[in-house]
Amino acid sequence: MKKLLLFLFGVIILMGAIDASAQITVQIGTATTTTATTEASPVCNWYRNYRMQFVFLKSELNAVGITCPHDLDQIQFNVTGLPTYAFPNYTIKVGHYTANTLPNTYAGPMTTVYTSPSYTASLGWNIFNFTTPFTWNAIDNIIVEVCWDLIPAYYSSGSVQYTSVPSLMMYYQNDVTSACPSSLSYTSSSRPNTKFRFTPVGTCTGTPVAGTIANIASCPYTLGAVGGSLVCGLSYQWQSKEACTDVWTNIPGATNSVYAVSSVSNPTDFRMYVVCDALGVADTTAPFSLMSLTPCYCAAIPNYDYYHDIVNVS
Repeated sequence: MKKLLLFLFGVIILMGAIDASAQITVQIGTATTTTATTEASPVCNWYRNYRMQFVFLKSELNAVGITCPHDLDQIQFNVTGLPTYAFPNYTIKVGHYTANTLPNTYAGPMTTVYTSPSYTASLGWNIFNFTTPFTWNAIDNIIVEVCWDLIPAYYSSGSVQYTSVPSLMMYYQNDVTSACPSSLSYTSSSRPNTKFRFTPVGTCTGTPVAGTIANIASCPYTLGAVGGSLVCGLSYQWQSKEACTDVWTNIPGATNSVYAVSSVSNPTDFRMYVVCDALGVADTTAPFSLMSLTPCYCAAIPNYDYYHDIVNVS
């Protein structure tokens, strides 16, 4: 009996070790620059309260090895300068985000993954363990929101390590009005270096579900499947055919879970073919039809904003 109990105990320990080894912590943003103590950051005391949102692109996650659906259960910020005051009702939210820039407040949906009645920062990587894991779908970008209630007074203190990236951070700051429900007013390129802890949600063990194709982004016009299998170990191939024909053709290079359509001059059907790599079994979405599509272009940005009229855009 004792030997059986010891064996079962050993199996439990081994399973725990296997689960722990499946976790992977990755870092996005590797520059060694530090925010000023008067600059918006997750630990800034320059205003009495802040609300801020940061976008982390799917391409950035892919570049550090996160390419299939994972559970996210922890993030970290690298604090390089201590704030004077602790942060009351410090709250972190996470969500999926389709656009590749953040021009306005993102209203959601987002999931509250961390709250603390009083967060006191420490030097180095500050760890925020989620109360509920967030399952990343491996299709969209990730948006992170941080906000807190009014601290006792403003003070020039608190800084984090950051990497400069354009158009992926916005914030609101105020000494009187509550920040958390307020719309974001300012942009910043000082997105905090952030560590994410992921765990794969599993590997396919049978015929995958391809899901239903939907338009998930407008520029570029991007197709993705919703309601499909959220597991690792899947391969994708997008196919197309002209309407009223029967022959589907693989689209060269279209082997991701999403596909950006550049243009369509004739009515065309699209579908996605999904294969479970380990078993060789597959599923295909129903066709998605486009009558026509003209190329989209990035929004013009003024490069001359003196008091005269704008004379050039790029």
